[in-house]
Amino acid sequence: MKVSPAGNKIVLPVNRDSILAEVFHFNNKTGKVYNPIKILAHQENTYCYGIEFSPDGDFLYVNTGGKKYELFQYDLKNNDQESINASAIKIASGNNYAMQLAPDGKIYIAKENRPSIGVINYPSLKGEDCEYVESAINFSNGNSLMGLPNFVQTWFYKADFSFKNTCLFDSTRFSFNQNQNYDSLFWEINTNKNSYYVNTEPWNITYVFEDTGVYVVELNAYHCGILDEVKKEVEIFPYPNLQLPSDTGICKNCSITINAGNTFDSYLWNTGAETNYIVVYDEGLYYVTVEKNACSSSDSIYVREVNPVVSFPNAFTPNGDGLNDKFGLVNTINIKDFHMWIHDRRGMIVYDSRDPFEEWDGTFQSHQCYSQTYVWNVVYSYTDENGLIIEKSERGLINLIR
Repeated sequence: MKVSPAGNKIVLPVNRDSILAEVFHFNNKTGKVYNPIKILAHQENTYCYGIEFSPDGDFLYVNTGGKKYELFQYDLKNNDQESINASAIKIASGNNYAMQLAPDGKIYIAKENRPSIGVINYPSLKGEDCEYVESAINFSNGNSLMGLPNFVQTWFYKADFSFKNTCLFDSTRFSFNQNQNYDSLFWEINTNKNSYYVNTEPWNITYVFEDTGVYVVELNAYHCGILDEVKKEVEIFPYPNLQLPSDTGICKNCSITINAGNTFDSYLWNTGAETNYIVVYDEGLYYVTVEKNACSSSDSIYVREVNPVVSFPNAFTPNGDGLNDKFGLVNTINIKDFHMWIHDRRGMIVYDSRDPFEEWDGTFQSHQCYSQTYVWNVVYSYTDENGLIIEKSERGLINLIR
């Protein structure tokens, strides 16, 4: 018979009517044994010899003998007989007998008349990930027999707790993971202000931290008068400081870029994009949720379609006749943060200005430019009738004619 380290399950070899063993739930406070689950043989004329639980009690290991010597792993998390038997995974074949969970969390396996014993290095992992080793410890003298020393399994079960919701002003939840095997608990949370939060009853508690930082949380768990202490550092993080630009406008057939910054771990826009920025072409509401250190924030921006406030001619004739001799903005009302540059078809910049009132006279470094088509680029901002600051970028073609 073996008892799980948590003291909440018992397994007994049966070896009768194609039943290898039976697993029971066990209440270690009342002694009640209930919910029997039969572990069935995979073929006739086999019997159960070695049997053991994983440290967390989620898996059962069974060594069979007789017609075939095989080592199987069963997943006990489903709690129903059909699913548990269907979960059987063959880990190894060959000379395997008694099994024993050791203080290092590994399961050791006796091998009759062999100069070594086997081991399951990670018995809480499923399938081949448990890492069975045929000859893990070799003896310089003598051989293994069929048995191994027995231990009180609960000695190997250490108190532990988990926590979640570590954002500022969240209800951070602390959960004790082995309540079947402990009598009482004492929680202590150091808030860095020489004050403590103490609770002696529930297996799960919540606490709201009012400052970011690293806190020490201590759990004292008592079992049969024995104290088990666990200390962990818990870091409380701020919510991401996300600030999208103010609502803005977009002209028809134009585009703007909305940037959420590059300091967050993940991004999710309502467009489905997962980048830190998006390029939009249409009017609408755009919002993004960002995450950093498992804390999330959201913000939105409304982009409204607006009519153009500036325009450019498509040709000019710098011949000194006083008509269309220069190229520039037709309308400069309310223009701010202006920048315009012009380049030829080879990409060479022939004009660059940040003055919206300045115009190009068709020269570069005091020399007349050739008659041809040039590309103009302009970025600027302005305040619309609703007081919104609109940022825009445009480009187009201008024909220089002499």
